[in-house]
Amino acid sequence: MIPFLAPMFCQIYSGLATCIETLNMGGHEELHHSFKESMSNLAPLQAIEQFKDILDDTDLQFRVFRLRAQLRGGEYITGSMLSKELSGLLGQVVVCLSRHKFAYIPAPNDSYFEVDMSFGEEVFDMFPEMRRDIKDAANCIAACLYTASVFHLMRVSEYGLRRLAQQMKVSIKHKGKPQPLDTATWDKVLLALKKKIDAAHASKHGPVRAQNLAFYSDMADRCSYVKDLWRNEVMHARKSYNYHEAVAVMERVKGFMQLLTQIG
Repeated sequence: MIPFLAPMFCQIYSGLATCIETLNMGGHEELHHSFKESMSNLAPLQAIEQFKDILDDTDLQFRVFRLRAQLRGGEYITGSMLSKELSGLLGQVVVCLSRHKFAYIPAPNDSYFEVDMSFGEEVFDMFPEMRRDIKDAANCIAACLYTASVFHLMRVSEYGLRRLAQQMKVSIKHKGKPQPLDTATWDKVLLALKKKIDAAHASKHGPVRAQNLAFYSDMADRCSYVKDLWRNEVMHARKSYNYHEAVAVMERVKGFMQLLTQIG
C-alpha cells in the first residue's frame, strides 16, 4: 500500500497557482537571472519530481526536468513564458491524479496503516520472517478488510507455533519417517508439542524446570486456543470478522508473539 500525502499535492497545486498569478503580472520582460535560479528550486517542481512514482507520468517528469535546466542555464524566459509553462504543468498534474483512485482511511483505522512494528521492536527484530504478515494484518484493518486481517494473523500464529516446537526440540514423523516442522499440519505440531510437555511433566524436575514447563504449557494452550477459536473459522469460511473482533485477535496474537520473544 502507498501512503498518499494529500497536503503535499495541495501545496503543489496552490504553489503553482500562486506563481502563475504572480508571473502573469510580470508581462513580457525577461526574468532576472537570480529570479530564474530561485524558480528552478521552486518547491512544487521539486515535489513533482519527488512523487514521480505516484504521478506516474514520464512526460511530466521530463517537462519539469527540462524547465529546471532552462531556468538554471539562464535561457531567455519571460514572466508570461514561465507562467504558460507552469500552467501546463499544473494541468498535467491534475490529469495524472485523476487517473488514480485514492482511499480515505478514517480514525481509528488510520493508526494501523503502514505500521512496521505493530507487535513491538523485539518481535520485529527476532522474527523477520513474520514482518510482512504482521504489517499486512494491520493494513487490512486500516482498509476495513477485517477477515483478511485475521487470516494474516493466523499465518503469524503458525510461524509462532513452529518456532515454539523448534525451541522445544519437538520431532514429528510421517509414515515412520522424520517430517520437517514447516511441512506438518497445526494438529500434528500441537499434538507432538503436548506429548513432549506431558512427558516432561511426568519426569522428575526441579522448581526452575517446573516453571519453564508451565510457561511452555501455557504457550501450547494459547496455540490450541488460536487454532480452535479463529484459525478453523477463517480457513473454512465459517465466519466473517468486524473491526473490534479483528483488533481483539491482533492483540491476542501480539501477546503470544511477545511472550515468544522470551524464549528466542
